[in-house]
Amino acid sequence: FRLAGLFIPDLAIPARPIADTDQQVTRKVRLLLEGIAEGRVDTTFLSPRLRGAFSPDVIKAIRQQYAEQYGRLRSLSLLEKKADGPTRLYMYRAAFEKKTLLYYLRVTREGELDDLGQEPEDE
Repeated sequence: FRLAGLFIPDLAIPARPIADTDQQVTRKVRLLLEGIAEGRVDTTFLSPRLRGAFSPDVIKAIRQQYAEQYGRLRSLSLLEKKADGPTRLYMYRAAFEKKTLLYYLRVTREGELDDLGQEPEDE
């Protein structure tokens, strides 16, 4: 993905945040990431498919990973927002104490978070 961004500018990761005109989505992403770190994920704003992926055992495992590898969330910045048919695609930069991650997600027409993915920013 990173290499492709060198040749296809649309695939490059934006260097700076953009104006956050949909703070409801950002609030949900922040609540999700903070909830994972605390081991308590509020699934009410997740799509049914994504909600099913957050079982108590999965949350426990992810919480441990966050504690060991990332630490607490320090900041969350919107890097990109695009319409994709009836859904919207978002890219965020999440700066944790130990590492910075990029999160990619889809938001449904109903405003539910869906298709959550992540990757380290520095790779």
